[in-house]
Amino acid sequence: DVRRETFRAGKARTGAGLVVVEWQLGTASVATALSPRHDADRDRLVDAVRALIPATGGPS
Repeated sequence: DVRRETFRAGKARTGAGLVVVEWQLGTASVATALSPRHDADRDRLVDAVRALIPATGGPS
């Protein structure tokens, strides 16, 4: 899953400034929050990560 958020584990940004990627590491669920420097990069990052996620939403 990938989405934009305002706050995540000690990071806060105005608007939905954080890009959060949730992924699996073995049996553990992991969430990684990224804070792109430029506003336009947020949407590009979300689109790029979504392009990597299989259509079924599960592991490939």
